[in-house]
Amino acid sequence: MLANNFRVAARNIKGNKLYALINIIGLALGLVVVSSHSLTKHLRHD
Repeated sequence: MLANNFRVAARNIKGNKLYALINIIGLALGLVVVSSHSLTKHLRHD
């Protein structure tokens, strides 16, 4: 089942390159914001 999901994802990325790029950039940006917020919260000594 996991292999099928990867095949479907690869097919969608191949067919919709701009849409996939926008989604990947959004995911990466969201992960950076969450991790930086988490790190800042962890390092704060209030």
